[in-house]
Amino acid sequence: TECVLQYNATNCHSPEGCLCQDYNCLLSGSRIVQLSDGSNDRIILLLDLRHFTTYRISVAAVNEAGSGMEAVVSATTQESLPGAIRKLQVESLSSREIQVSWERPAAPNGLLLYYQAWYHVPSLNAYVTMAVKANFTQATIGNLTRGTLVIVSVAAVNDAGIGAKTTESIWTEMAATTPETTSTIAQGGTTTSTST
Repeated sequence: TECVLQYNATNCHSPEGCLCQDYNCLLSGSRIVQLSDGSNDRIILLLDLRHFTTYRISVAAVNEAGSGMEAVVSATTQESLPGAIRKLQVESLSSREIQVSWERPAAPNGLLLYYQAWYHVPSLNAYVTMAVKANFTQATIGNLTRGTLVIVSVAAVNDAGIGAKTTESIWTEMAATTPETTSTIAQGGTTTSTST
C-alpha cells in the first residue's frame, strides 16, 4: 500500500539562479504534494495506496509562467491477502445434498487464483478440502448423511496466500435411514471423494 518515488531536479537554472519555484507531484491526476525547489529531498513516499493497483505518477517543475512538461511513470502496488468473500449461503438441495454459493471479495487485493472451500461433519469427524476455480462462485456437496450438521467455510486465494475464511452451517434433512460415511463433492466438472 505504499510506493517510493525518486526524481532528479530539472535543468532550469540560469546564471541568475534557479527559475523553478517548486515541483508538483500528481498521483493518477490528483495533486498529492508540492515540493520547494530549495529542498534537497527528491524522494516521495506515497502512502495509503490500494493493493494490486496501477497508478500514474507525474512530476512537473513549476515557475511563475506555469507548469513545465511532466515526467510520467506507472507503478503497480504488490498483492496482499484477499479480503473475505461476501454473502456466503448454504442451501439444502435434498436430504443428502447442499449447495454453497458466495460472491467475490470486495477487495481481492490481487489476481484471484481459486477459492479454497472446507466442509466438516462433526458427527462423523470428517473434514474435506476442495479447490473451486476462480470463475466459479458455487459448489455442490453431495452424498451427505441425513440429519447431520455440516459446517462450510470458503476463502479466496491469490499469490499472496489464503484470505480470511467465511463460515456457515446447515443441518441436512432428517430421514430414517442408515447413515453413510462416504461423501462426494462435485464442482466445475471434477469430483472428489472421501471416506471416514
